Amino acid sequence: MTGERGSATVIGAFAILALLSLSLMVAHVGLMVAAEHRVQGVADSAALAGAAHAMDGEVEVCAAARMAAAGLLTDCRLEKWDAVVTVSQEVGGRAITVSARAGPVKD
Repeated sequence: MTGERGSATVIGAFAILALLSLSLMVAHVGLMVAAEHRVQGVADSAALAGAAHAMDGEVEVCAAARMAAAGLLTDCRLEKWDAVVTVSQEVGGRAITVSARAGPVKD
């Protein structure tokens, strides 16, 4: 039995390392999901701000969307009466790009 002395310490250390690695991976995925939700919220806000100016034309729509997007706006256009925006942000070395559309309710 003297040959196995301390093996529980090594196994325990590897188990702690594996648990720590898994925890860090879960935390990273959680942060990325939260960041994507924040960027989607910015896109939704920008689209709504732009849609409020749909009657004023595409220039006004995009100006309002740009102001609401706080520098994250990458594309903006007016399709019929809908403001369509694309917002992008770099988070953790990964670009998160989302689009949103807002306009009048159709009957």
